[in-house]
Amino acid sequence: MKILFSVLLLTLFSTLAFAQKAKEETEPVIVAGKGWGVVVLGAKRKDVEAMLGEGKDRSKYDDVYFIDYPEKGIQVSYTNGKDTLANVYFYNQQRRYENFSTASVKMDKGISWDSSAEEVIKAYGKPKGDFSNGDMRRIVFKGIDFRFESGKMVRIGIPGE
Repeated sequence: MKILFSVLLLTLFSTLAFAQKAKEETEPVIVAGKGWGVVVLGAKRKDVEAMLGEGKDRSKYDDVYFIDYPEKGIQVSYTNGKDTLANVYFYNQQRRYENFSTASVKMDKGISWDSSAEEVIKAYGKPKGDFSNGDMRRIVFKGIDFRFESGKMVRIGIPGE
């Protein structure tokens, strides 16, 4: 009886471990210059909404309009008229966005919300721009930028070119 119970437990744990590994391998990853899963630059709004759901209108400008997904920690902008993804931002308690949850996303190059500015530079190479203003720092690379406040990563942006 003990052997049968042990085999059942081993089978259960193996199945759970395999399912978790399969889930991790299929989770989208933020990629510079592209986006995150189907949330990629140039994607149609209907395709983005199929993944994120319906967002909340934020603001509209001559060329783009913004939609917020505060419960997901994501903000996107679409081109007016074409409704294609122009930019995507992922938040981690940035000032003025405290009502956003921290985006539950994976990043490439071993970067996480806990990464320092120095780790980001080591992973992505020499930045195109490195701007500071008080305790805020924005580091810009080709196809991706990172914002830090008081040394903490608070936003990742995938800008359209």
